[in-house]
Amino acid sequence: MSASVVVPLYVLDTNVWLDWLVFSHNAIPRLQALQAVGEIDIIYAAEMFEELADVLSRAHFKLTPEQQVNALSLMRAVAREVPAKVPTQGVRCADKDDQVFIDTALAYHVQCLLSKDNHLLSLRSRAAKFNVRVMTLDAWLAQSPSLLSLDAK
Repeated sequence: MSASVVVPLYVLDTNVWLDWLVFSHNAIPRLQALQAVGEIDIIYAAEMFEELADVLSRAHFKLTPEQQVNALSLMRAVAREVPAKVPTQGVRCADKDDQVFIDTALAYHVQCLLSKDNHLLSLRSRAAKFNVRVMTLDAWLAQSPSLLSLDAK
């Protein structure tokens, strides 16, 4: 009988989802590859999904309703919705709209919260006390697993 493998959990903030679904960032292909082969498990709470849906609908993104639906469908296909939870030991975010991201990361003991938001990034040291890394895509890319290891599978 083999020991079960624990797959690292990730939370992505809205701006990182925008990079995945609409724009691009040089870290996204690696993130997508790791998710596709089951090396990471991305989770989100319903409130995060609702925020992304709201952001995608904003006129300045110029996305058609069909493009918005496709982006949200892709999010649901690559990430897993989890019930909203408040962690036993919380970290307060200065922006109440961002609180759900840090709460979910702490409550589910995620390995990494990827963010482009300064309010969330300012919580790095407090989240680290609970073994949650809050980092930018660039910082993650600099230390993420090599895709060469994925090719060997």
